[in-house]
Amino acid sequence: MHRRIAILEGLIALGALGGAAGLIATNGLGAPVAELAGSPFRSYLVPGLALALAVGGPMAAAAAANWRGAGAAPALTLLAGAALAIFEVVEALALGVRSALQVVFMLLAALLVIAAALELAADAARPAPPRFTGKLP
Repeated sequence: MHRRIAILEGLIALGALGGAAGLIATNGLGAPVAELAGSPFRSYLVPGLALALAVGGPMAAAAAANWRGAGAAPALTLLAGAALAIFEVVEALALGVRSALQVVFMLLAALLVIAAALELAADAARPAPPRFTGKLP
């Protein structure tokens, strides 16, 4: 399961980092700056940076950890999923829901959070391996 989650997180990371680069380089990827009216933003720079730092970075870290099967992978997936959910909520509050993709990414965030929570719960339920105390039986 780790590799499938890693692929999903990697695709989200690539989309977020590519989208962020596009938002910053083109000031909106073709969306008029007027669409930001009523939001706290005057350009797409801050939303682009937020997308890269709040979504792209954590998703890339979680993808790498899951691909390697690292012990921290479930926690990183939980954080990355939560970061994506928070980003989507803030985006919807600041700009409104303007695309079905916002809903899709919210659902993907929920999927990642649930998968990570289940993995963390399963890890917590496993008994700890015996520790070597230095004494032979």
